[in-house]
Amino acid sequence: MDAVRTTEIAPTACPACGEVIEAATGHGTPAPGCVTLCIYCRAILIFTDDLQQRLMSNAEWAALPREQRELITRIREALQSEAWREAHP
Repeated sequence: MDAVRTTEIAPTACPACGEVIEAATGHGTPAPGCVTLCIYCRAILIFTDDLQQRLMSNAEWAALPREQRELITRIREALQSEAWREAHP
């Protein structure tokens, strides 16, 4: 698996909260179809063909492997924690 890295992306407003997203952090680089989270509102997003983000549908969520859904849920919970929010105002 690739190392965790941050990649600058074209600034895009989150389709859920409107905050501007300018980077993506994860394994490898963002690609169409990759799942990501909004760092501000924790919405589950998918990169489009032009590397913009759109909301993931319920059907797409249900189609993910159980392990991936569990990992995304744990990451969202960690981002929601008070300790994380205090460390990243």
